[in-house]
Amino acid sequence: DAIREVVTSLKPYVHKELIILNTAKALEAETGLRFSTIISVGLKDIKYPFSLAMFAGGTIATDLVKHEPLGVDIASESEKTLRILKDTFAADNLRVYTTTDIEGVEYAAAFKNVVSILAGVVNGLGFSYGSETHIISRAAGEVKKLVVHKLGGEEKTFSIESQCWGNDLWMSCTGNTRNREFGILLGKGYSTEEAIAQMRKGNKTVEGINTVKAIKKLIEGSEGDFPLLHGVNEIVFEGKDARGTMAYLIS
Repeated sequence: DAIREVVTSLKPYVHKELIILNTAKALEAETGLRFSTIISVGLKDIKYPFSLAMFAGGTIATDLVKHEPLGVDIASESEKTLRILKDTFAADNLRVYTTTDIEGVEYAAAFKNVVSILAGVVNGLGFSYGSETHIISRAAGEVKKLVVHKLGGEEKTFSIESQCWGNDLWMSCTGNTRNREFGILLGKGYSTEEAIAQMRKGNKTVEGINTVKAIKKLIEGSEGDFPLLHGVNEIVFEGKDARGTMAYLIS
């Protein structure tokens, strides 16, 4: 994944204490590692201190430019870093919330893309909005169970009022987002390769694909506890029929 190349290329330019703020809502595909973990390991030999932070929430660039009222979570283990970043980003149209649960925020930001793909699949299959929200709520429950009980995130990070989860999940699953659009194409019968090619025609990337791939590693041995997360991996990477898979999972 490109994150390791970025970290390696960054090392020669670190000449003083710095804050590294991650805005990528993804996990490393092959390992399931969070980007903060990869950055920490990649920069462990530099002599200057650094702190890591994560910026996440339902913020679309065009909405920010239009001065729409929005909210974000910024996470870091360093209280000093949180104070600096809140002072830097808070504005009259952007409310900044802070938390020390960087693990939970990174996982929430990445996994909401997976739930969005699932929501799109249900929509593309022609099911009702109620069916879509049914799958969203169940998949969100699986993510919360996985992160809080297995991966180390805090339960409060996965509340409805959380910007990195409740806010961004709602927007990603019901709005005009790339991950949902990709899922709709899968639901309409496109293969993963065909759906990606279709998205590229509009210069759109699908951020959630790497996290879908990472799911296989993260739930290994516990697939039965996470049927929807396992199911989306089967649809995207194993070529399973979307209609048959979702019909089984919805029943």
